[in-house]
Amino acid sequence: VLSASAALVVVSSSGAGAPGFTGDEFGFGITGPAGRSFLVAASTSLTSWQAISTNNFGPGMFLFFDPASSTNSMSFYRVGLP
Repeated sequence: VLSASAALVVVSSSGAGAPGFTGDEFGFGITGPAGRSFLVAASTSLTSWQAISTNNFGPGMFLFFDPASSTNSMSFYRVGLP
């Protein structure tokens, strides 16, 4: 399966949008072209993925938080087009 090219930008481990916990929810920042929709999926096994959020990019960074992260001992996340 082929997909369109994507740009990967690694953010700092501190500051706005850095991956980490706020309270008991894990989150991270996502940026992309304003108006473009995106989907966040999560997995605990890397073999089965569950769509957990679909949104549109705005003019700035979108901050995503997973409310289920407090009940999962380990989660993996991916972002893509719906």
